[in-house]
Amino acid sequence: MIIENKIIYYDRYSSKDEPDKHGRWARQVHFKDLRIAWITRLEYKDEIKFPVTTYFPSNGNDMPTKHKICDNYDEAKKYVEALWDEFINKIL
Repeated sequence: MIIENKIIYYDRYSSKDEPDKHGRWARQVHFKDLRIAWITRLEYKDEIKFPVTTYFPSNGNDMPTKHKICDNYDEAKKYVEALWDEFINKIL
């Protein structure tokens, strides 16, 4: 069985690299019609971080959510994609 591992990132609040006028910025991460993760952007004292929350287990003992704070958006995307690939390989 072949599953196309196509992950799509949807803008939430702001479509730019900067937050909207209310300070909100997020990306919804989808596989097909399922939201598998949420990436936000936080700024504090001139430092920007990208917290990631996943909505799928990465192994049999994990809760369905996992959290990590990344230093940039690309790192956050790579983190989600690596966990997702590991998850898909375990269930196939």
